[in-house]
Amino acid sequence: VNLNLLRWIDAVFGPIVAWVLFIVGLVVGRSRKLKSPFQYKTVKKVLIIKFFGGGSILLASPAIYSIKKVHPDAHISIITLSENKEICSLLKAIDEIYYLDLKNPFSFFFKYFKLLQEIKKKNYDFIVDLEFVTNFSALTTLLISIVSKP
Repeated sequence: VNLNLLRWIDAVFGPIVAWVLFIVGLVVGRSRKLKSPFQYKTVKKVLIIKFFGGGSILLASPAIYSIKKVHPDAHISIITLSENKEICSLLKAIDEIYYLDLKNPFSFFFKYFKLLQEIKKKNYDFIVDLEFVTNFSALTTLLISIVSKP
């Protein structure tokens, strides 16, 4: 998949899709309000979203280790791209790595929606979106926060 094409699709359609889903979630009443991580006394599950840039994952590692230090018993998972899997495996604070492969667009979307279903079942206490370039990560956070049952 062409990375420039993905960025263009994200820039053009990402905000539109995110707003539509946000409004649908509000109207239907199925949008779960996510709390600030500071509102929890104990945190069991944390999900980090960082798709692009292995280097920026390394730059974010102090933040990830800080979460683990504040919540030592928390299970920390990350969603990233397959090319970042090895970098994430080096970070001992990360307990579980979900990854998506961009090589085939059809399998990407199939695995993406399957992964969203799996993540929703885990009921994470909070989500940390470290992606600073794309709307796709915001869309992912929104889709995870829309629960299937009211």
